[in-house]
Amino acid sequence: MKTFIAVILTTMALTATAEVKGSKFETYQQNIISAAVEQNCGIRSDLVQLSHTERVEQIDQGIQDVYMTTVFEGKVRVDQMIFDSYLVKVNSVLADAYDHENKVWGIFSVENVTCHQN
Repeated sequence: MKTFIAVILTTMALTATAEVKGSKFETYQQNIISAAVEQNCGIRSDLVQLSHTERVEQIDQGIQDVYMTTVFEGKVRVDQMIFDSYLVKVNSVLADAYDHENKVWGIFSVENVTCHQN
């Protein structure tokens, strides 16, 4: 019985993360984006990246932060074959510092999220 419950919980955890299609973001960054979209927009959806722009800001002595604006489309099933479509804009930053939690160079964070239903 314990094994069965563990398998169910693992399956739920794996399916709980929405996918970001067409994106070059790392998996941990996609998870951060998906969580921010769910929290700020109230939608849980696989996202399809439509566009992405970057602006590099020179800080000091070779330190560079990368500010990104990414536009996604998300579709949420309303009924059997009926979907609501959302345009989601995410502003994020990759700070030039070591991310101890993810063990990579560059601390990724979402600055803001806006959503509009199409």
